[in-house]
Amino acid sequence: MKANVDGDPYVYWAALSKEVETPQEAADFAIELFNTTLDSVFATDYKIAVKGKGNYRNAVSSEYKAHRKKPDEDKKPLLKAAHNALMEEFNAVRADGMEADDLARIWCEEDRVNNIPFVLVHEDKDLNMVAGAHYNPKKDLLYHLTEDEADLWFHKQLLMGDSADNIKGLYRIGPKKADAWLANVLPENRLDFVISKWQEFHPTDWYDRLLTCGQLLHIKRTMDDQWDLNNV
Repeated sequence: MKANVDGDPYVYWAALSKEVETPQEAADFAIELFNTTLDSVFATDYKIAVKGKGNYRNAVSSEYKAHRKKPDEDKKPLLKAAHNALMEEFNAVRADGMEADDLARIWCEEDRVNNIPFVLVHEDKDLNMVAGAHYNPKKDLLYHLTEDEADLWFHKQLLMGDSADNIKGLYRIGPKKADAWLANVLPENRLDFVISKWQEFHPTDWYDRLLTCGQLLHIKRTMDDQWDLNNV
């Protein structure tokens, strides 16, 4: 089994642990955490993505993750040490121009085409738009999502947005309302239904609003992939 890993959580878990005080301790803990994951999923191969330079989503919206609190100055050396440890010890790949979860999904889609069994390792709910085996290391939870379940999750997000990332969805539409709306909508009609709701809430500028929401939420399937209402 090949593990395709969003490595950013390991950097933060290690650097922000109350038991970690020095860069070396952060580096050692990041390595320990990742080795534990490899054992947990019985990985015989792996690829791990970590934060790189730039993110195309910032060009889509200047408000993306704008409300996130920056790490304290005293934590920055620990974050750097944990990040570097994953690169040096496990040949982690920098996700330049995108996010680590984009690169992890791209690897999954490549493996799917090549019939390589894989598990997607992450703690980010956004990656639930990817069909296949998943492992959440924080919860020690292994689960599987079908194509339909993954597609349903993405369309649910298109209605809700994502407050954690400052992505605006429809006003006051949360998980329960989105689930109720989509419950009886056929998979092939989900996007049309989502469009109809955006048109209802924002008659004059629904297209631009929905396009921004979708491009921020969408996780890349290929290097040049970008979500577009005319090509989904």
